[in-house]
Amino acid sequence: MDSHRCLRLMLIGLFAVFAAAILTNLLVDPWGAWRFGLVAGRYRRVVDERVAVPYLLRGSDPDTILLGSSRVRLGMRIDQELKDGVLNAALAGSRLPEIAKEVNLAVRNPHLKRIVWGIEFYLLNANDNLCSPQTCARLDGDLRLQLTDTVLSSDTLAASYRMALRAVTGDLSPQARMPIPWPQCYICYKFEHPDPPNLAELDNLHRLRELNDFPYYRDFAYSARQQKAFLDVVERIRDAHVELIAFVPPLTRFELEMLRQTGGWPAFQEWKRFLAQHLNYTDFSGYNEISRTDRLFIDAWHMEPAAGATILRKLMGYSVPQCPDAAIVLNSALTVTGDNIDQMLAIQEQRKAAAVAAPSPYSALVKAAIVRRYGRSSVNAFSAAR
Repeated sequence: MDSHRCLRLMLIGLFAVFAAAILTNLLVDPWGAWRFGLVAGRYRRVVDERVAVPYLLRGSDPDTILLGSSRVRLGMRIDQELKDGVLNAALAGSRLPEIAKEVNLAVRNPHLKRIVWGIEFYLLNANDNLCSPQTCARLDGDLRLQLTDTVLSSDTLAASYRMALRAVTGDLSPQARMPIPWPQCYICYKFEHPDPPNLAELDNLHRLRELNDFPYYRDFAYSARQQKAFLDVVERIRDAHVELIAFVPPLTRFELEMLRQTGGWPAFQEWKRFLAQHLNYTDFSGYNEISRTDRLFIDAWHMEPAAGATILRKLMGYSVPQCPDAAIVLNSALTVTGDNIDQMLAIQEQRKAAAVAAPSPYSALVKAAIVRRYGRSSVNAFSAAR
């Protein structure tokens, strides 16, 4: 065989492999970008939501969308991201410009009935409110990036292979088989049998490492511009005649102590007052029972999926689980309106005062984390600013 013919055959083979990879990515469509994927969406398993969510928002028509940060993504977990008409569009570390673009996409869907939004304190932080360029490009419909992500990506090819293999073998975890929202009996089972890791099982060394990643709330700066941007998003949802179900996710006692000890608690309370002036919401945060029940959190940041599923059932008006851990979650909820905000804030102040009346393992570990970052003199400086 002469060298020219050999080269031609090699090029033809290379082209065939390349074409097969593109065709596989199109037909399997693991990110739900093209609507004509031949493999059922229940076999999807999303690893990077910042790739998948923009395409699912654009290419699907759910009746319910979940918005928020990794607290919602992990705490109201949907393995496939989209199931039973519910799309978990929460983005880890989401910022207000990203959520605004998500909402602009979501309300184009004529079948959308409700948005469940886990609203975060940090969203109005003027010092940290940039839109991830690639995430926003995907949300804006950048076709070049869509082609790169969905048909020209080796990561997508690997995801296509794994998704097709799960479909052939019927490989679905019990969790992936569950309807959304999770049934009451399954939620109670997951409370009893949580997937590792679990905050209750972490030793103080691992907890301290997590606390080092917490934001130090004294650096937060809230502006009228950010408040207006937030209200613009709320108004966009209302103008589309979509129900907005807002809630503040549970926080661990570690994060609450970080807020308090770094002087952020007053701003946290004022932020809640600002929310109540413009929308009703359910508040699961504060020095309540869930905040000190470590087994109900994955780590120092994120609630267990069983806790999130309990919250989702309550917010959507479904019957709630009848088990002790679900009761802890539900009993921690405060329904906040513009009419009762003063009463609700007073309750939270009373709970805080009772919780910090004596030193606790939470306050001691947070104090150690602050000293580790800023030095011992910082503790008094933060306290004076509180």
